[in-house]
Amino acid sequence: MFTLRFDMRAPHTPTTDLYGAAIDMCAWAETRGAVLTVLSEHHGTADGHLAAPASYRHGDDTVASISHADTVSALRRDGGAYQILSIDEAAGYARGGRPLPLLPLCGGLPPEVAWPYLERAVAASERDRKQ
Repeated sequence: MFTLRFDMRAPHTPTTDLYGAAIDMCAWAETRGAVLTVLSEHHGTADGHLAAPASYRHGDDTVASISHADTVSALRRDGGAYQILSIDEAAGYARGGRPLPLLPLCGGLPPEVAWPYLERAVAASERDRKQ
């Protein structure tokens, strides 16, 4: 029984390479007794460090929002764990007085706690895109 922890700070390595390698290692580890994977997602600071990691335990859907869907249409199915809305659909929810749950977007944290982190992540992403 063992765990994996990934620190994704590697300035000269493409993000797709980092995440692809982490997924491959997790797949290998699941066949050899891994019980927990911790992914420290880094953004919003000079060195990319985020002290509060996101966790995932294989088979434990209470830890993070996890879907086993393999297409967007599968994610959109009625009664599914996720509901993907267009901007117009989201506006319709708000106009109709229906609640618009942000918990999946916020990783299960209360929106008032997670929102500042989401704003910083978007700002960091926009800065990266401009460079």
